[in-house]
Amino acid sequence: MDEAEIRAARAKGGGDRVLVGLVWTGTSAPGSSFWEGADLAIELAQKDGSMPRPIETLREIEDGTLTRSKVIAERMAENEDVVAVIGHRDAEAARVTSVSYEYSGVLMMAAGSSNRQLTRAGFERIFRLMPTDEELALRLADHASARGLSPVLIVYANDVHGRAVANAFESRAEAVGVKIADRLAFDSGALRPLERSLEEAKLIAPKAVLLVERMPAAKDIIVLLRRSGIDAPVLATDDLDDKAVLSLKEDIVVATPLGGGDPSDVDVATAFQAKYGRAPDTWAAQGYLGVKLVTDAMARAHSAVPADVAAELRKAGLVKFSARGEPIERALAVKRVVDDRWSLQR
Repeated sequence: MDEAEIRAARAKGGGDRVLVGLVWTGTSAPGSSFWEGADLAIELAQKDGSMPRPIETLREIEDGTLTRSKVIAERMAENEDVVAVIGHRDAEAARVTSVSYEYSGVLMMAAGSSNRQLTRAGFERIFRLMPTDEELALRLADHASARGLSPVLIVYANDVHGRAVANAFESRAEAVGVKIADRLAFDSGALRPLERSLEEAKLIAPKAVLLVERMPAAKDIIVLLRRSGIDAPVLATDDLDDKAVLSLKEDIVVATPLGGGDPSDVDVATAFQAKYGRAPDTWAAQGYLGVKLVTDAMARAHSAVPADVAAELRKAGLVKFSARGEPIERALAVKRVVDDRWSLQR
């Protein structure tokens, strides 16, 4: 038998627990609320008694490097009792490690990746929970058009994610009448050239800045924007949907799947508010939904076998998935920081 067959046989054979992997960044890093959401979903799944067996988690911490993420995926794949992995914050890490998971028979619910290249034809156990970079960028461009935010200065990290968002935003902006003041790419850790470019961009007087960078690095870019005299509001994807952003006291607008009004939003918001006394951010919601979707599918299938769970995920659940494992019709919302809180924008 190959790895996938051995894993399926062990999952079918029973045992005293279901072993699920959780992979994300550390507690002091952006997205730490993922762990709160995941823990809440596990707690609720254990309470309702619907799981075939008790859940045990195997937790791994990413450090932002592809090397570390690949090591984690190899460890997960080598453990024949791991039936599913939820997580991976970085889109490129998720795309690369998905190959290991698929061929070793592990179900992967990618909670952080917005890269459309993650899911592909022929893969049966890989699911993407996030909307794509392009979908998020289009929502932001439409928001800019509706609010008369033109021209827009695009400032983006020169990586796969940054280029995808910047390209999609610019294409949509042209279609909806939003002018682009300039495009400024930067490499992480090399911000001096960007600082000079921002001082020149001030003369264009942009009405908004599209910033494509994750926290905490995004904070440094915002400091440079303000230092250069650009005080326009910042538009961003869910990269900046982080509770740490609220403390910046900045005018920041994000596009996110959370708050779009679909049933998954209501489920997450109600459960998270009851447990933690505050609204969930995108990553708390992704942790919660990622675990809940997998455990609910296990309960409906009366099985922890990855192929059985994958088949059930494509049938029903809080989030609908296509045959390729892509989320279907996840509503997108736009949120703005108002009085140190996130406020939905209509």
